Amino acid sequence: AMTKLQGGGDAAEESAPPEQAAPPQSPAQEAAQEIDVLLITANSHREMGDLKKAISIYEQALQLDPGNPEITKDLSDTQEELKKLITTHLNEGIKLFNQEAINEAIVEWDAALALDPQNRQALDYKKRAQNMLKALESTPTTEAPAPTDAPK
Repeated sequence: AMTKLQGGGDAAEESAPPEQAAPPQSPAQEAAQEIDVLLITANSHREMGDLKKAISIYEQALQLDPGNPEITKDLSDTQEELKKLITTHLNEGIKLFNQEAINEAIVEWDAALALDPQNRQALDYKKRAQNMLKALESTPTTEAPAPTDAPK
């Protein structure tokens, strides 16, 4: 008798899927849930430093809920963070370039370009640095005179 009851219980469960037990969600509830998921995802990308991805997800959330002040603020804060990060890479590149660490400077400008591929400054600086490297490579290296040769 026990096995029949268990078998009967399984059959009853199969005939009524659990999804049908819960009332269907309204479109507004579904949208709110989707926005929550997007915001959680965007926030985690932002915390991991993937600001471009976070911005694109905040923009998706804003399309679902235009004018939402929380999303608008998160989006603009993240865009500001991205601008600051790009500026940091640009400035670090300039500093390295001025210290004649040209390859390192190019790495910084590449980092800026990874965040903003159309960044004119980074593109210009990188081009100049690459031209300087080419010029240095084509110039035969001459030994610097020993300090004793300096005029007294």
